[in-house]
Amino acid sequence: FDLTWAAFRGLWKFGPDAPHAIPDAPRIREALAHVGWRKVKLDRAAQTVFLTERGMLLGFGGIGQGFAVDRAVAVLRKYGLGRFIVDGGGDLYVAGEKAPGVPWSVGVQHPRDPDRLVAELTVREGAIVTSGDYQRFFELDGVRYHHIIDLRTGFPAREAVSTTIFSREATVADAWTKGLFVV
Repeated sequence: FDLTWAAFRGLWKFGPDAPHAIPDAPRIREALAHVGWRKVKLDRAAQTVFLTERGMLLGFGGIGQGFAVDRAVAVLRKYGLGRFIVDGGGDLYVAGEKAPGVPWSVGVQHPRDPDRLVAELTVREGAIVTSGDYQRFFELDGVRYHHIIDLRTGFPAREAVSTTIFSREATVADAWTKGLFVV
């Protein structure tokens, strides 16, 4: 997961009221020139972040939901709760058991049929996060364009339709779903 993806913010538009169009090649090349986590310089002593090129941006949107879920879990734990579900808009964290001796059951939606599941996971503790090409997308000339951008090309990734990760932390799972989706 690369926080410098934000150079693409606003370039592709996937909202229901957005114009469905492919950005022109020069704009994609310009955005790609401002991507790369190695261009981000951290100074731990000064507690600063420096972006080495004008036009670079950082975006936490790809892991923000997972981060919010992890913070909510920390608050619940602080207050002594041991059995709960946190749903951060599809990024889930389950803790404990649904009932004594009964683990939680988490369904993973089929990416092309929202009424079907591709998996049902039995979980007692951890984060389950799915990323896919089926929530934020548009179709143009028979091709599906979605919001998970391959930062090597500037276009939506084409190697998967959905990835689901189970992890101890939702932020980690959120990042891995995007990275694995692309590769």
